[in-house]
Amino acid sequence: VADEALQQCTSLRAELEEERLQTKAKVDAFEAAQTAEAQSSKAWEAERGELKSELELQRKLHADIKPVADEALQQCTSLRAQLEEERLQSKAKVDAFEAAQT
Repeated sequence: VADEALQQCTSLRAELEEERLQTKAKVDAFEAAQTAEAQSSKAWEAERGELKSELELQRKLHADIKPVADEALQQCTSLRAQLEEERLQSKAKVDAFEAAQT
């Protein structure tokens, strides 16, 4: 009877040790996953911060450049209108000259 009880205790002890090892492996895996997730989260936050900084810089550059670009566009539009007017005047002079020649 004592030998039977000792054998059962030994068997149970082995089962418990196996379960303990499996549980420990699961806990270790869970902790590793949490660590990886935390590192990934930190990396994502760093990337997000860099992207926010880049976006802010782009906004500032846009704010600085837009008035200059608008002014340049206005000048181009004005010059285009002026050139078109000069072209029409030149065409009218050429047409008048040709009419006078005939």
